[in-house]
Amino acid sequence: MLLAASRILTRAQPSRLAFRQLSTASSATTHEQNALTGATSARAFPAEGQTSHLPEISESLEGVMEEADAQSVDVLLDELERRTAAEGEKLIGKCSSQWDLWHCLIKTTATPITKPVYLTLSQLTYPKEGDHAAGEQVVELDPTIFNHPIRRDIIHLCVVQYRDGLRQGSANTKTRSEVRGSGRKIRPQKGSGKARLGDGQSPMLRGGGIAFGPKPRDFSTKLPKKVIEMGMRVALSAKLKERRLGVVESLDWPGMKTQHLARRISSLGWHKTLFVTGHPEIPEGLLRAGSNIPNVDFMTLEELKVYDIVYWPRVVLDAAAVDLLGARLSKLTPGVPAGIAPL
Repeated sequence: MLLAASRILTRAQPSRLAFRQLSTASSATTHEQNALTGATSARAFPAEGQTSHLPEISESLEGVMEEADAQSVDVLLDELERRTAAEGEKLIGKCSSQWDLWHCLIKTTATPITKPVYLTLSQLTYPKEGDHAAGEQVVELDPTIFNHPIRRDIIHLCVVQYRDGLRQGSANTKTRSEVRGSGRKIRPQKGSGKARLGDGQSPMLRGGGIAFGPKPRDFSTKLPKKVIEMGMRVALSAKLKERRLGVVESLDWPGMKTQHLARRISSLGWHKTLFVTGHPEIPEGLLRAGSNIPNVDFMTLEELKVYDIVYWPRVVLDAAAVDLLGARLSKLTPGVPAGIAPL
């Protein structure tokens, strides 16, 4: 939408002087002349100094920006007049310039993300004979969490913040005051014909101190809580768009044989997968059976970071993790259902 507005403004945006002349000429016209000619005052801009308040725009203006991608400004105004003559007249009449008109349209035509996202429910354990219900279930995911616009800058901030916290910060070098040795002057200041020198701990000499060397410090950085939450939404949405996000009803695994779990993971194609549970602890059977499987890891939702979602090629959540994510990160209004629903 923003790109469409910028393209149209670049192609056909008259100067502000032309709009001022247009507003001066249109202010001299009367309502009787408009009634005779059949023209509306939708194209008349108020003169300078007039105060105006932007009215609310109805939902009928939502599709104007998309449909006016390759059109001129005049075509857009005609479309406004055709759809909502009264409201379009009020809107354009209150704008002092064309830029204000585009700004108003961009602000009033933005719609929140409310369309639900559906994902087929997977199953970690082998399905039982005659059990076809698992394959007919889908998960209705929160669109504000799993359909968030991709923000690479937010992902970068979260990853850098996490990796900064991993740094030890224990690098240490000795300055000239910490190097072993006396403070005796090596040679006289004058008379030798050589450069002047001080003691043996000088940074210019071999074995001397280090000038401006690293010292132990804390490299950790902080981010606002809202930025980290947005990073989780963006990372989960990116995984879902890449079709590398799975949801299972439960991560409980019967038995503790590693080969059985490895065979099942291989049959599902879940290589290099991170399993995340919403329960306080990882199921014991899954943890014991999968501890020795390479390129597979398990963690709780409390331990999950944005870096983990970006690092692992595939992420599998259980239903408890999906519900907990919805409770913490959702921006939907109360009353909008999200969960496991049959087809």
